This record gives sequence, C-alpha cells and structure tokens, in this order.
Amino acid sequence: MSNQEIRPEAQPLIDRCIEEKTKDFFEIGRIAGLNTTSDCAGADLTGANLSSVNLSRVNLSGTNLRCAMLGIST
Repeated sequence: MSNQEIRPEAQPLIDRCIEEKTKDFFEIGRIAGLNTTSDCAGADLTGANLSSVNLSRVNLSGTNLRCAMLGIST
C-alpha cells in the first residue's frame, strides 16, 4: 500500500470488507461494489498476493503491481 491517507468516506467500506473475512480478490471486489474486470485499471496493488487469482480478463492498465505476488492460475 502507498502511504496515502485513507479518505474518511472509504472507512465503512474497508470495515465491511474486513468483517466478511474473505481473502478472495473477486469477492472483495463484489463487496466493494466494483466491477473487477474493469475497475482495477490504475489501482495500487503493491504487495498484493494475487498468486491464486485468474487475472486473464482483468484490465490492469496502469496498475501498480510492484512487489505483488503473481503466479500461474489453474
């Protein structure tokens, strides 16, 4: 994550994602009301563990994947 401050209006959404206790990338996107195939463009996914996620249809244009764990999905 970057060292930017979290906007106050985002905190309830973050809390809801944490309460769901899921680590599934697409489930977190659903909880957040995102279209994960298009809304990831330009995202900061620094250090994210995406090793078990099939990203073949996800638009990652301009996405920061520095230190992200990427692997082959089956």
